[in-house]
Amino acid sequence: MLISAYDDDDDDTNNVLIYGGNCHTSSQSECLDIVMFSESYRSRERFENDVNDLVDKCVLQYEVGLNFLKYHINIRAYFVKSRSTSETAFGLHREEEFRSILPSSWTYEKVRKLCEIEGDRCDLPVLLMNTPFYGGYGDEIPIVSSSPTSGRTSFLHEIGHALGDF
Repeated sequence: MLISAYDDDDDDTNNVLIYGGNCHTSSQSECLDIVMFSESYRSRERFENDVNDLVDKCVLQYEVGLNFLKYHINIRAYFVKSRSTSETAFGLHREEEFRSILPSSWTYEKVRKLCEIEGDRCDLPVLLMNTPFYGGYGDEIPIVSSSPTSGRTSFLHEIGHALGDF
């Protein structure tokens, strides 16, 4: 079940564990909890499918991307429904077509508040934008594209910036 934190018709109270490396069974400090927040999504199913696709391509494939960390990470999907393509849940936008996906002045504050719900299980929040185009932003909260052709590259590149700061 996904958490719905934005004007939705149901009262979900949990998020979905998409991938669990069982790292909380030993030492909490050895576990990195990545929480993927939805941006520009109106469908939970599409968001969850996009997160599953990224996990498959970036974590589970042998000797690819984050595979070497697979026993030390958990990835959760946290659905926040956008009202429309122009009124999105986190206010992300592009200043140039097909380039960076940029946050609004209030984007990170909202993500931090939602992370508080997760307690100590939100080490690395990530915003996943529903877009067919390449893009991302490697800031304190990585922003990645769900593009079927370049989403994997965007995810690994922007997560790399964030992991370099851990």
